[in-house]
Amino acid sequence: MIRDPELIKQITVKDFDVFPEHQPFVPEGVDSLWEKNLFAITGSAMRATFSPSFTSSKMRTMFGLMKECSKQIANHFLKQGTVTIDAKNTYTKLTNDVIGTTAFGVTCDSFENPENEFYKMGQKLTDFSGLRAFIFFAYGLSPTLRKLFKIRVIQESVSNFFRRIIKEALDIRKVQGVVRPDMIHLLMEAQKGRLKYDDRNSEDSSFAVVEESELERTETKKVEITDEDITAQAMVFFLAGFETVSTLMSYMSYELAVNAEIQERLINDIDTTREECNGDITYEALMGIKYLDMVVTETLRKWPPLELADRNSVRDYVIEPKSPDEKTHPQYYPNHDKFDPERFSDENKNNIKPFTYLPFGVVPRVCIGSRFALLETKLCMFEILSKFEIVPVEKTQIPLVLRKGSFNMKAEKASVLTIIVLAILIYFKIIKPQNYWEEKGAPYVKPWPVVGNMGPLFFNKKSMAEIIQDIYNAFPEKRCVGFYESLQPILMIRDPELIKQITVKDFEVFPEHQPFVPEGVDSLWEKNLFAIKGSGRWHDMRATLSPSFTSSKMKAMFNLMKDCSKQVTNHFLKQNGIVTIDTKLTFTKFTNDVIGTTAFGVTCDSFANPENEFYKMGQKVTDFSGFRALIFLAYGFSPALMKVFKITVIQENVANFFRRIVKEALSIRKEKGIVRPDMIHLLMEAQKGRLKHDEQSSEDSSFAVVEESELGRTQKRKIEITDEDITAQAVVFFVAGFDTASTLMGFMCYELAVNPDIQQRLIDDVDASLEKCNGDVTYEALMGMKYLDMVVSETLRKWSPAETTDRNSVRDYVIEPTLPGERPVHVDVNTSCWIPIYAIHRDPKYYPNPDKFDPERFSDENKNDIKPFTYLPFGVGPRSCIGSRFALLETKLCMFEILSKFEIVPVEKTQIPLVLRKGTFNMQTEKGIWLGLKPRDLKQCVDFHQSLRPILMLKDLELLKQIAVKDFDTFPEHPTFLPEGADSNRCGRKYIGKNPKKKKIKVTDEDITAHAVVAGYDTTAATLALMSYKLALNPDIQLPGEKPVYVEVNTSCWIPIYALHRDPQYYPNPDKFDPERFSDENKNDIKPFTYLPFGAGSRGCVAFQEIKLCVVEILSKFEIVPVKKTQIPLVLRKGPWPIVGNMGPVIFRKCSLLELTSIVYNSFPKERYFGIYQFLQPTLVIRDPELIKRIAVKDFETFPEHRTFVPEDVDPLFAKNLFSLSGGEKWHNMRATLSPSFTSSKMKMMFGLMTECAVNFVKYFEKQNKGIINVEMKNAFSRFTNDVIGSTAFGITCNSLENPKNEFYLMGKSASNFSGLKSLKVFFYTISPVIMKFFRISILSKSEDNFFRKLIKETLDVRIEKQIIRPDMINLLMEARKGKLKYDEDQSILDAGYAVVEESTIGRKQKGQNINLSDEDITAQALIFFLAGFDTSSTAMCFATYELALNPDIQERLRKEVDAISNDKEGLTYETLLGMKYMDLVITETLRKWPPITFTDRKSIRPFTIEPELPWEEVKNFDKGTICWIPIYPLHRDPKYYPNPEKFDPERFNNENKSSISPFTYLPFGVGPRGCIGSRFALLEVKLILFHILKKFEIVPIEKTKIPLVISKTSLFPAAEGGFWLGLKPRKATI
Repeated sequence: MIRDPELIKQITVKDFDVFPEHQPFVPEGVDSLWEKNLFAITGSAMRATFSPSFTSSKMRTMFGLMKECSKQIANHFLKQGTVTIDAKNTYTKLTNDVIGTTAFGVTCDSFENPENEFYKMGQKLTDFSGLRAFIFFAYGLSPTLRKLFKIRVIQESVSNFFRRIIKEALDIRKVQGVVRPDMIHLLMEAQKGRLKYDDRNSEDSSFAVVEESELERTETKKVEITDEDITAQAMVFFLAGFETVSTLMSYMSYELAVNAEIQERLINDIDTTREECNGDITYEALMGIKYLDMVVTETLRKWPPLELADRNSVRDYVIEPKSPDEKTHPQYYPNHDKFDPERFSDENKNNIKPFTYLPFGVVPRVCIGSRFALLETKLCMFEILSKFEIVPVEKTQIPLVLRKGSFNMKAEKASVLTIIVLAILIYFKIIKPQNYWEEKGAPYVKPWPVVGNMGPLFFNKKSMAEIIQDIYNAFPEKRCVGFYESLQPILMIRDPELIKQITVKDFEVFPEHQPFVPEGVDSLWEKNLFAIKGSGRWHDMRATLSPSFTSSKMKAMFNLMKDCSKQVTNHFLKQNGIVTIDTKLTFTKFTNDVIGTTAFGVTCDSFANPENEFYKMGQKVTDFSGFRALIFLAYGFSPALMKVFKITVIQENVANFFRRIVKEALSIRKEKGIVRPDMIHLLMEAQKGRLKHDEQSSEDSSFAVVEESELGRTQKRKIEITDEDITAQAVVFFVAGFDTASTLMGFMCYELAVNPDIQQRLIDDVDASLEKCNGDVTYEALMGMKYLDMVVSETLRKWSPAETTDRNSVRDYVIEPTLPGERPVHVDVNTSCWIPIYAIHRDPKYYPNPDKFDPERFSDENKNDIKPFTYLPFGVGPRSCIGSRFALLETKLCMFEILSKFEIVPVEKTQIPLVLRKGTFNMQTEKGIWLGLKPRDLKQCVDFHQSLRPILMLKDLELLKQIAVKDFDTFPEHPTFLPEGADSNRCGRKYIGKNPKKKKIKVTDEDITAHAVVAGYDTTAATLALMSYKLALNPDIQLPGEKPVYVEVNTSCWIPIYALHRDPQYYPNPDKFDPERFSDENKNDIKPFTYLPFGAGSRGCVAFQEIKLCVVEILSKFEIVPVKKTQIPLVLRKGPWPIVGNMGPVIFRKCSLLELTSIVYNSFPKERYFGIYQFLQPTLVIRDPELIKRIAVKDFETFPEHRTFVPEDVDPLFAKNLFSLSGGEKWHNMRATLSPSFTSSKMKMMFGLMTECAVNFVKYFEKQNKGIINVEMKNAFSRFTNDVIGSTAFGITCNSLENPKNEFYLMGKSASNFSGLKSLKVFFYTISPVIMKFFRISILSKSEDNFFRKLIKETLDVRIEKQIIRPDMINLLMEARKGKLKYDEDQSILDAGYAVVEESTIGRKQKGQNINLSDEDITAQALIFFLAGFDTSSTAMCFATYELALNPDIQERLRKEVDAISNDKEGLTYETLLGMKYMDLVITETLRKWPPITFTDRKSIRPFTIEPELPWEEVKNFDKGTICWIPIYPLHRDPKYYPNPEKFDPERFNNENKSSISPFTYLPFGVGPRGCIGSRFALLEVKLILFHILKKFEIVPIEKTKIPLVISKTSLFPAAEGGFWLGLKPRKATI
């Protein structure tokens, strides 16, 4: 508190730069209206902007409005005669009306209408009693608390009311040009920068007026004033005026009532002035009443509306001492309780000491509205005293007593003692401890009251792992960081060297974990190795137990674990197809069984018996949810309280269960001398002192294993191990293994499922190991699997089961500074130090691209690069996890068994990417880890059905040999078709194989006939073999499971001869005809039972020697040559469907057009071209890039047009657009006319319009403010593209998200919808254009046609008439019509990206004269532009966001590029957007993997010939009118051109790689002169929307996201079945 006037002057004026602002009251981001008002903001620019609004001249303009309000009050009471009033209530109504009319442009008579909304809101705004008083108290008490709960000063309903009032006023005035002499008008003028300080000739001589300082008159820089700024000023103006001015009038009325002589003198002056003004007071006259000013001035002295003003220092400051002999209690106002206006007479006012009269504060941050307050006070009192005398009444309190406990000048009787005591307690117990780390010299993250830095965890905003990472990242250059776990100060150790120092070098100072359970509460907990305190007892126990966990002991337990792992696979092998599993549930059952058998000697199969007691108790002991979570929370807050109530960590019934299990096991083993290779046995040996550390020759080379320290190997003294000690170790072993090992396995399965390339490599290693071990893996083989160890190690890096480990100091310690600017950090005894394992493992400084799962980090070449003490999955130092070998062994063994039988795949319930569950202490995911186990195809045979007959197809050659030869007596015949007697020839029945004893039989003529006939069935056999092959290649339709196959009597077994003969495993390059395979040198290499042209075994075909004879005879007389009719290569018959041709699967919704195109493309992998039928239309599919180039570019004159199917006279809008126009001069000139509209320079013109649409799009979702927003992307993006096209092509502004029913969107959606009736029209035009033309059936409906024609015509008419120019497509087409557009590709302007289709020379130059563009031509081009952009651009956006959601590492890299542009001072411009290299890579790869169009086509206008290039080709002549398909989607997915084509990999298009892309294999916008003219436009809008989305949101998969994507079978264009559902997750700043 500053008492001295000189010191007040020094602080508020002289040293204003040190004290430039008021005490901060509301934290940033809590209340925008409060933050932006002039009282709360910092800096002088805003003050200088607004101060001209409050000069005398501006007050004069408002005088008339104020006078009307003051007359209302007088007139209201004149009707009532003598009236008793509550002065405060009366004057708040007046000030409400004055502020309403002068500040908000609202006229309201609150005397006649006291319930008006404006007055009610004013009361709400200025009510600081009850709960509001408590809120203000909380604001003063704890800034952290007020920010945590985001409690506003201004209630939301009040804020919204005033925003609405201001917005409506501004809108009306701007639209209608309304000018009203009020504050709104002045603020609008300030917004335009038109206000200047103009108070040179002021009639205002009021003593109380505070003159504006020079600092505040001078505008240092121009500031942008938003509508929100205007609302904020109007609001604070209301708040000040409603309360303070009414308070001033109330006190003035009181003083006049109790000082009748003063009132009498003032009334005389008022009457004189009224007479001089002929009864109507003027501004000048009012300002000239000196005694009125003296009375007001004295009221402000005795009863200032504000008790104090404040200033806040922005830097350190020293108040120097003064001479001690100066007076310390000066008198400024003698007899200060007396109300004496004479103090301010002309004779006396100069005696008032400067800086002792401060009713409106003190410059420069004085009240800007002092003139306003004085004017309305004087005017009101003038009107009242001109009509009334103010007198005391019975209710008048004389003298006045100020209300106690109030922030402002009111009365109340409540005691504040309780609040003071509470405040003291809160300060010393909650607030003061929060400065602990400041005092200790450590940088720290500011905590929340009570909950410390754990607030986001307790309020379910973040997981513990995320909080740890946020704290870790808060001070990236610091070695340690302080924070608070609830009320407990914790020191986080960030630096690897410091971690080493604390956990290893100075272990004696930090020998224990953070104490959690007080001694004497829970014996099982406090006796376990993790919890034992100090180094003495712990050291001896560790040294005693560590021999139990060596490699040799693990090897002893290997077979017990293996039995459990086989139980897992056997359980799932019994189920059919892909088995969906909850990995946590699955692996806790496995770890339960492993720990049961290895630690407790209990055998339990939790898969077969999930209700077994051991598993149930395991679930209980590891359940930390619900009430158990509260117990853990309570231990964190007050261990002492928990000790009083003796609340244990381990429930009593659970503890007793484990005690009983261990006791029984020990008793039986001791009694019967049972030895079992498990943990109980080892602990019993330790109990007897027989265990020694024997780790001389370990097969264990796992990177993640924690080597036992010398401290843990050496025992200081022998200790007694009780049964309770053994139980305690077994229980903590159970708790650790049950949860952490199962967590590790769950995350490992997830990473393998989403990284199939890594999984496949690991499966190959598993298979190789199995083969070496003859199908039964050994301990040595498992430990020798390097890649398995790399995968496990990387899983532990990315998903370490423990987010942190800790150490507790047992004496004071100092961390000495080593970095410049570092301070010593004093660590008190019993301080906990946390080592942030999760955050270190995710630090890109140690692990580049840390979110990527990359086992190669731990290869032999790379693992030595890992910095010591940065890989800590099992802790660090002597107190690291003793059981790391055990955890690694059971994990590797379980994963080995699973991968030997299954492939792990994502399923519908798999959350990709994983999101950690908020509010949890351990590593749990938001929706669990759900995956599928897909049986691997390891079967020797597959079963299926031939009609109703079960068939077994043999795949394994040894099995084939066994059935056809070794077990011939079991399989002596072919399947029978006809019963004996049904066919006299007995075909297929009578055969020598039915005579196993080889007796001589009589062969009849009928027998001979039968065998002659059966030989002709070879063709049938070939057909059946082909069908068998198809089944063999589709194992998904066959039943899984490598188990004994029981073949019932009369079961048929098929041997797929055709498929075996074409299997490259047996015949390399099987499609090549190569007799040398059977030369003497080679034929011995042919594997037995793979060459079976005449069957196999005893029932192989005995005839067919005639083939050789026939061939010899022919070749001795003839040469065999191909002829014209010879089909080369041969294709097995599978012709087109009637009417629909090869389009049948699409028409009948068996597959999508996209899938059909791929099937067709891949049908002839070696051909350059082949034929299909597009309904009845023969179509040539072009596969070869060089042939594509020839048709689309070189021979463009032959193929100048697309296939047309709508006649111009039937549907001119559809037929006249650039896409549909037939080739020749008309198309050429139209293209050349329009192409200048799509150059880079023209796109740059439209950039602003597109940006506006993108900003509106993002704002719509920002306003929803509800966490992750579920969005159907196709719907959202089609609305965006609608708005972009509306704005850029049609000159229409429409926000389709805010106004979803706008006519433009609905009509556009209708026009671009090619399902239902439209699809039928297209189908029938394809089948029979003549009939469709006869009935004049158009593609567009009449309403659609009329809408677009009318829209274009009206737009053109208005622009021509009013000469409007707008940077959009309509303007460019109008310029084209005038012949003013030229191709002007400015080389200095960046192009839109790799995918842009460069305009050909044909498209840049016109053949003849400029064409006359009619309105219909313009409409047709605008319409096709709409149809193309509405669907294809929105589809590209959908696929791009989908891929970013599924590839978070790519999304993160792109977001960094976005943030770099956003944070740059230049911001987002056309040039910076198109300069974003990674953005272009992402869009380019999206268009490769998901081109918006499946194919493009060309139609020949003359006959053409394709010359042969391949050996089997011949000259092919094609007729005029031939349709050629160019299959874009299959080309983009062809591994010949794009290796691993299903992978989304933007790096294919980086500078190093893009040159290797084969020309004419990347065609997202078509190819050649008829490539898409609007490619630049599409790329620009896609990049722009992605930029704005990623700036504000993270794109994430949600429950409705289909993974993998399924393409809709009902759409002609690429679309997702069920829609593109994704989540927009608002980006938030971390700590």
